[in-house]
Amino acid sequence: MKKFLSLLLAALLVFSATVALSSCKKEKEETCTAHVDADDNGTCDSCGVDFEDGKACTAHKDADDNGKCDTCGVDFEDGKEEVEVKKLPYSFLVQLDNGTPVVGAVFTVKNGEHEETLTSGADGKVSTELVGGVYDVTFDYETIPSGCIPETSRFEVGSDGAESTLIIRDNNPDGTVEKPFFISEDETDLAIEAGAEAHYMYRGAGMRYIRIESADVTVTYKGTTYSAEDGVVSVLITPEMGTMTTFSVKNNGQSKLNATMHLASPEGSMDNPIELNTSVIIALIPAEAELYYTCVAEKSGVFVVSCDNEKNNLSLINLNTNAVSSMTAGDPGAYLPVSAGDEIRIAVASTDRENAVELTVHVDCYAGTEEEPVPVLLSNVELTYAAGASVVFSAEVGQTVTLSDDAATLTFDGQTYTVEDLAENGLTLTGEGETALFTVTNTSTPSGGGGGGGGGGGGGNPTPTDWTPKAEKTVDGGKANVAGY
Repeated sequence: MKKFLSLLLAALLVFSATVALSSCKKEKEETCTAHVDADDNGTCDSCGVDFEDGKACTAHKDADDNGKCDTCGVDFEDGKEEVEVKKLPYSFLVQLDNGTPVVGAVFTVKNGEHEETLTSGADGKVSTELVGGVYDVTFDYETIPSGCIPETSRFEVGSDGAESTLIIRDNNPDGTVEKPFFISEDETDLAIEAGAEAHYMYRGAGMRYIRIESADVTVTYKGTTYSAEDGVVSVLITPEMGTMTTFSVKNNGQSKLNATMHLASPEGSMDNPIELNTSVIIALIPAEAELYYTCVAEKSGVFVVSCDNEKNNLSLINLNTNAVSSMTAGDPGAYLPVSAGDEIRIAVASTDRENAVELTVHVDCYAGTEEEPVPVLLSNVELTYAAGASVVFSAEVGQTVTLSDDAATLTFDGQTYTVEDLAENGLTLTGEGETALFTVTNTSTPSGGGGGGGGGGGGGNPTPTDWTPKAEKTVDGGKANVAGY
């Protein structure tokens, strides 16, 4: 009987404990708004109530692909979950950078798998619905105005949706400082309202005159404003190769201006060079300007220009062969091989960028023979001439000469020297007079045969009758280094 009572008492205790636990569950369940069973034991992790697994989760998702819902932990067939994608109202305004709406602009917005093509309406607007995130924008260029480029390429949709303004920059010139009119013709029609100012941009080389026949016009160039004289405005501009030159034209009259702006190349510009009929150029070179001259070589030989003013900046080009001189600004001279009849263009400028400089330039052509030797003006004389040809140079006595081309030999006082012979000490010119002659020969073999000439400082050396290279490979047979220059 005692054992029975003990068992009954134990049963009562268990019953009591069960009742107490059940009461706790009910209390917690009433305050639990959403059951979650992350450990998948069939009981709510918050209140402990039993419930059918997964019923508290409204949208299952298994991002880590472990076969359980990431939110409630319920088992479900992978891939069968339905994830609710919330779309937000979103609108666009497509307009130019000046605020003008762009009608009919077709553009595509894309964010991962979400892609949509839209078209702006009569007011430049279009509305849609998009999920949140960052989107890329691409335009159909055929649907936006010519000369325009979209500035917006990306936007973000926030949690509450919004509106994006898609700016399309109009790059068409309008005469403003930011978008000046581009001119390239010699004549440009002007149509400027009263009191208005139009800006222009010119790309070219050499000096040009701007000329407008109107008493009401002023032209501003490089900070200086020029007014009309005798009813005509004339301004000299000095553009540089590869750069843009800008200026403005203002209509100071009471009515709209309709006139023609002329661009003319003054004498001495690249397009209108001065024909040289003398051997001396005396020119006052304005700062940042360059004067051009042309002349025709009367004989074959070496064309030489020289100037004693160290501020000179001389350059040569053979317009027949496109060969150019290898001079440096401030050098006393420049050399260029020519054939009789070649047209040579000479550019004369100065290294002074602030002041006008007067330069006296000597222009000569030497046959490169003993009767007409080429004077050495530079410490490094570089000439490219035909294989087998020789050039006779004159230099001051006492100067030392070396060669730097394996294809060249130097002949002085009846003896011929190679590059190796002169490598250590060079050759010091001697003689009774102030100058001495030496010969540099291109020993390369001309194509079609014929050996190169050697010889002493006198006759017997082959002289060039045509400076067009005849060798299959033209070499710098005339490179000579003369110390002291």
